[in-house]
Amino acid sequence: MRKEIYSVKCPKRVQFGDPMYFEEYEGRKLESLVVDCKPPRDFVAKVVLVEEPMKEYPDEMSRTMTLYMAPKETIDTYVDGYMYEGQDVKEKEIGVDTAKYLLHVDGRYEEIHTGADGYWGNHLEFSRGQGKSRILDAITVSVCMPGFEDFESMKRLK
Repeated sequence: MRKEIYSVKCPKRVQFGDPMYFEEYEGRKLESLVVDCKPPRDFVAKVVLVEEPMKEYPDEMSRTMTLYMAPKETIDTYVDGYMYEGQDVKEKEIGVDTAKYLLHVDGRYEEIHTGADGYWGNHLEFSRGQGKSRILDAITVSVCMPGFEDFESMKRLK
């Protein structure tokens, strides 16, 4: 397994999903299909790149890029794969129907051709209740890379 962690500037806005969805849908339907998040200003960000052999196909590699956004004091908890007691996690799988997805971060637009439809990532929001309101503690966006992309091309996207 190969894993690299980078501190990056926290984006103001992250969009991830099938480009067709952004063109064809709006409102709740669009919201259910894609990531479109604006992290709080006090969040910092880290990108974790992972490359590891697939369990079912040991000769094939799985490559994932995950963007973690959380306050500086707690971000490493999420990067290490943990969360806090009492937190809720809201998960959304991100699929594509046109064999491609877009990754749009603060004006930088990348369109990745996947070679297949299906689920190509997910979005997690960690939050906790305070009275009748919710406090957003962290956001993660994970993106699976197509098999023909290598670790170096994934690094280029970070």
